[in-house]
Amino acid sequence: MDNLTDLRAAKQLQGMKLARLGHAQSDLLRAAIVFSGAGVDAVLKQLVRDTLPRLLRGHAPTQERWTKFLAELSKQERAVFAVLKNRSVDEALLTAYIDSLTTRSLQGHDELKNVRDALGLDENQFSNERLMGFREFFDARNTIAHELDLKPSRGQGDAQRRDRNMKPSLELCDSVFLLLVDYVLATEELMTPKLPAV
Repeated sequence: MDNLTDLRAAKQLQGMKLARLGHAQSDLLRAAIVFSGAGVDAVLKQLVRDTLPRLLRGHAPTQERWTKFLAELSKQERAVFAVLKNRSVDEALLTAYIDSLTTRSLQGHDELKNVRDALGLDENQFSNERLMGFREFFDARNTIAHELDLKPSRGQGDAQRRDRNMKPSLELCDSVFLLLVDYVLATEELMTPKLPAV
Protein backbone atom coordinates (compact mmCIF):
# COMPACT_ATOMS: atom_id res chain seq x y z
CA MET A 1 0.00 0.00 0.00
CA ASP A 2 3.05 2.25 0.25
CA ASN A 3 3.10 2.41 -3.55
CA LEU A 4 -0.43 3.80 -3.60
CA THR A 5 0.36 6.33 -0.88
CA ASP A 6 3.50 7.41 -2.79
CA LEU A 7 1.54 7.68 -6.03
CA ARG A 8 -1.07 9.89 -4.40
CA ALA A 9 1.58 12.05 -2.72
CA ALA A 10 3.28 12.56 -6.10
CA LYS A 11 -0.02 13.68 -7.60
CA GLN A 12 -0.50 16.15 -4.76
CA LEU A 13 2.98 17.61 -5.41
CA GLN A 14 1.93 18.15 -9.01
CA GLY A 15 -1.06 20.13 -7.78
CA MET A 16 -3.62 17.49 -8.78
CA LYS A 17 -6.80 16.92 -6.76
CA LEU A 18 -7.23 13.53 -5.10
CA ALA A 19 -11.01 13.34 -5.08
CA ARG A 20 -11.18 10.01 -6.90
CA LEU A 21 -8.73 7.15 -7.41
CA GLY A 22 -7.46 6.63 -10.93
CA HIS A 23 -7.40 3.27 -12.71
CA ALA A 24 -3.77 2.57 -11.72
CA GLN A 25 -4.50 3.37 -8.09
CA SER A 26 -7.58 1.16 -8.03
CA ASP A 27 -5.47 -1.62 -9.54
CA LEU A 28 -3.03 -1.28 -6.64
CA LEU A 29 -5.93 -1.79 -4.23
CA ARG A 30 -7.05 -4.82 -6.22
CA ALA A 31 -3.51 -6.19 -6.07
CA ALA A 32 -3.41 -5.64 -2.30
CA ILE A 33 -6.60 -7.66 -1.86
CA VAL A 34 -5.41 -10.50 -4.12
CA PHE A 35 -2.00 -10.66 -2.42
CA SER A 36 -3.67 -10.59 0.99
CA GLY A 37 -5.68 -13.61 -0.12
CA ALA A 38 -2.46 -15.30 -1.19
CA GLY A 39 -1.08 -14.54 2.26
CA VAL A 40 -4.07 -16.25 3.90
CA ASP A 41 -3.50 -19.30 1.72
CA ALA A 42 0.25 -19.48 2.35
CA VAL A 43 0.16 -18.81 6.11
CA LEU A 44 -2.64 -21.25 6.91
CA LYS A 45 -1.15 -24.02 4.79
CA GLN A 46 2.26 -23.61 6.43
CA LEU A 47 0.64 -23.46 9.87
CA VAL A 48 -1.08 -26.80 9.19
CA ARG A 49 2.10 -28.42 7.83
CA ASP A 50 4.27 -27.20 10.71
CA THR A 51 1.98 -27.80 13.67
CA LEU A 52 -0.51 -30.57 12.90
CA PRO A 53 1.89 -33.49 13.51
CA ARG A 54 2.74 -32.18 16.97
CA LEU A 55 -0.84 -31.26 17.89
CA LEU A 56 -1.97 -34.78 16.95
CA ARG A 57 0.26 -36.16 19.71
CA GLY A 58 -1.62 -34.56 22.57
CA HIS A 59 -4.48 -32.19 21.72
CA ALA A 60 -7.84 -33.96 22.01
CA PRO A 61 -9.85 -31.74 19.58
CA THR A 62 -7.16 -32.22 16.91
CA GLN A 63 -7.22 -35.98 17.50
CA GLU A 64 -11.03 -36.04 17.17
CA ARG A 65 -10.85 -34.37 13.76
CA TRP A 66 -8.10 -36.82 12.75
CA THR A 67 -10.38 -39.74 13.68
CA LYS A 68 -13.14 -38.30 11.47
CA PHE A 69 -10.66 -38.00 8.60
CA LEU A 70 -9.62 -41.66 9.04
CA ALA A 71 -13.26 -42.76 9.04
CA GLU A 72 -13.90 -40.89 5.77
CA LEU A 73 -10.68 -42.16 4.23
CA SER A 74 -11.59 -45.77 5.05
CA LYS A 75 -14.59 -45.43 2.68
CA GLN A 76 -12.33 -44.65 -0.30
CA GLU A 77 -10.71 -47.82 -1.67
CA ARG A 78 -8.15 -46.06 -3.86
CA ALA A 79 -7.01 -43.79 -1.05
CA VAL A 80 -6.68 -46.73 1.35
CA PHE A 81 -4.64 -48.66 -1.21
CA ALA A 82 -2.38 -45.66 -1.81
CA VAL A 83 -1.69 -45.44 1.92
CA LEU A 84 -1.22 -49.16 2.52
CA LYS A 85 1.37 -49.59 -0.23
CA ASN A 86 3.75 -47.19 1.57
CA ARG A 87 6.50 -48.45 3.86
CA SER A 88 5.37 -46.14 6.63
CA VAL A 89 1.59 -46.26 6.86
CA ASP A 90 1.56 -43.71 9.70
CA GLU A 91 3.56 -41.22 7.65
CA ALA A 92 1.41 -41.82 4.56
CA LEU A 93 -1.79 -41.26 6.56
CA LEU A 94 -0.46 -38.02 8.00
CA THR A 95 0.62 -36.84 4.54
CA ALA A 96 -2.82 -37.68 3.13
CA TYR A 97 -4.47 -35.74 5.95
CA ILE A 98 -2.27 -32.67 5.52
CA ASP A 99 -2.79 -32.83 1.74
CA SER A 100 -6.55 -32.95 2.23
CA LEU A 101 -6.30 -29.67 4.13
CA THR A 102 -3.72 -27.87 1.98
CA THR A 103 -4.11 -29.00 -1.64
CA ARG A 104 -7.01 -26.74 -2.56
CA SER A 105 -7.00 -22.96 -2.37
CA LEU A 106 -7.89 -21.64 1.09
CA GLN A 107 -10.02 -18.73 -0.07
CA GLY A 108 -13.25 -18.80 1.87
CA HIS A 109 -14.80 -18.95 5.33
CA ASP A 110 -15.37 -22.72 4.97
CA GLU A 111 -11.63 -23.20 4.57
CA LEU A 112 -11.02 -21.01 7.64
CA LYS A 113 -13.36 -23.34 9.59
CA ASN A 114 -11.62 -26.47 8.26
CA VAL A 115 -8.23 -25.22 9.45
CA ARG A 116 -9.70 -24.17 12.80
CA ASP A 117 -11.23 -27.61 13.30
CA ALA A 118 -8.17 -29.53 12.11
CA LEU A 119 -5.90 -27.66 14.51
CA GLY A 120 -8.44 -27.89 17.31
CA LEU A 121 -8.62 -24.14 17.87
CA ASP A 122 -11.18 -22.64 20.26
CA GLU A 123 -14.58 -22.31 18.59
CA ASN A 124 -15.40 -19.34 20.81
CA GLN A 125 -12.40 -17.36 19.60
CA PHE A 126 -12.88 -18.52 15.99
CA SER A 127 -16.66 -18.79 15.92
CA ASN A 128 -18.51 -19.57 12.70
CA GLU A 129 -20.05 -16.11 12.93
CA ARG A 130 -16.63 -14.44 13.17
CA LEU A 131 -15.25 -16.43 10.26
CA MET A 132 -18.35 -15.69 8.17
CA GLY A 133 -17.46 -12.03 8.68
CA PHE A 134 -14.59 -12.51 6.22
CA ARG A 135 -16.97 -13.37 3.42
CA GLU A 136 -16.74 -9.80 2.08
CA PHE A 137 -12.95 -10.10 1.85
CA PHE A 138 -13.09 -13.43 0.02
CA ASP A 139 -15.88 -12.22 -2.27
CA ALA A 140 -13.74 -9.21 -3.21
CA ARG A 141 -10.64 -11.36 -3.69
CA ASN A 142 -12.48 -13.90 -5.85
CA THR A 143 -14.21 -11.22 -7.92
CA ILE A 144 -10.86 -9.60 -8.67
CA ALA A 145 -8.96 -12.83 -9.28
CA HIS A 146 -11.61 -14.64 -11.32
CA GLU A 147 -13.65 -11.88 -12.94
CA LEU A 148 -11.07 -9.06 -13.18
CA ASP A 149 -13.40 -7.04 -10.92
CA LEU A 150 -15.76 -6.43 -13.85
CA LYS A 151 -19.38 -5.50 -13.22
CA PRO A 152 -22.03 -7.63 -14.95
CA SER A 153 -22.22 -6.48 -18.56
CA ARG A 154 -25.29 -4.55 -19.71
CA GLY A 155 -24.51 -5.07 -23.38
CA GLN A 156 -21.77 -5.19 -25.97
CA GLY A 157 -18.89 -2.86 -25.20
CA ASP A 158 -19.87 -2.45 -21.53
CA ALA A 159 -16.90 -3.53 -19.45
CA GLN A 160 -16.95 -1.40 -16.33
CA ARG A 161 -15.04 -2.41 -13.24
CA ARG A 162 -16.22 -2.19 -9.67
CA ASP A 163 -15.01 0.76 -7.63
CA ARG A 164 -12.31 0.07 -5.09
CA ASN A 165 -11.86 2.75 -2.45
CA MET A 166 -8.87 3.08 -0.19
CA LYS A 167 -10.38 2.90 3.29
CA PRO A 168 -12.64 -0.15 2.78
CA SER A 169 -9.96 -1.99 0.80
CA LEU A 170 -7.33 -1.38 3.48
CA GLU A 171 -9.76 -2.43 6.19
CA LEU A 172 -10.43 -5.72 4.37
CA CYS A 173 -6.71 -6.45 4.09
CA ASP A 174 -5.90 -5.39 7.65
CA SER A 175 -8.71 -7.48 9.14
CA VAL A 176 -7.62 -10.65 7.39
CA PHE A 177 -3.99 -10.18 8.46
CA LEU A 178 -5.11 -9.71 12.08
CA LEU A 179 -7.08 -12.94 11.78
CA LEU A 180 -3.94 -14.74 10.62
CA VAL A 181 -2.06 -13.39 13.64
CA ASP A 182 -4.82 -14.80 15.86
CA TYR A 183 -4.55 -18.21 14.15
CA VAL A 184 -0.79 -18.33 14.65
CA LEU A 185 -0.89 -17.15 18.28
CA ALA A 186 -3.73 -19.51 19.22
CA THR A 187 -1.90 -22.46 17.65
CA GLU A 188 1.33 -21.49 19.38
CA GLU A 189 -0.50 -21.39 22.70
CA LEU A 190 -1.80 -24.93 22.14
CA MET A 191 1.74 -26.12 21.51
CA THR A 192 3.23 -24.40 24.56
CA PRO A 193 3.43 -26.78 27.50
CA LYS A 194 1.32 -25.63 30.42
CA LEU A 195 3.24 -25.35 33.66
CA PRO A 196 1.61 -27.06 36.66
CA ALA A 197 0.06 -24.75 39.24
CA VAL A 198 2.27 -24.20 42.30
